[in-house]
Amino acid sequence: MDDDLRPLALVDYGFLSTGGDPRFDAAVTAAIFPAGAEHALEITRQLTTRFADEFGYAVDDLLLYRAAYAMATSDAFAPGGGDEHFAWCVTVLEDPAVAESLHR
Repeated sequence: MDDDLRPLALVDYGFLSTGGDPRFDAAVTAAIFPAGAEHALEITRQLTTRFADEFGYAVDDLLLYRAAYAMATSDAFAPGGGDEHFAWCVTVLEDPAVAESLHR
């Protein structure tokens, strides 16, 4: 909130996102949306490419934001990481494209 009590950002604890760089929301959405689907990794890759193409985002930026979200929230829902979100975070960080982006 600013000094006049106007909201400056909206926190969505479902995605733990805030008002800011829309690339962050695109990066997380591309991976969260298909989570649990049979071909989740392929769907995530397709959505990432589509978001990059449609909005002019660099794929590396999306992958880095996704990695940052996974690291920051890995135990946000269950301390110690004993939940499905933790497993999703591990999957994100094991994605070869994310790992390659982190190494650059």
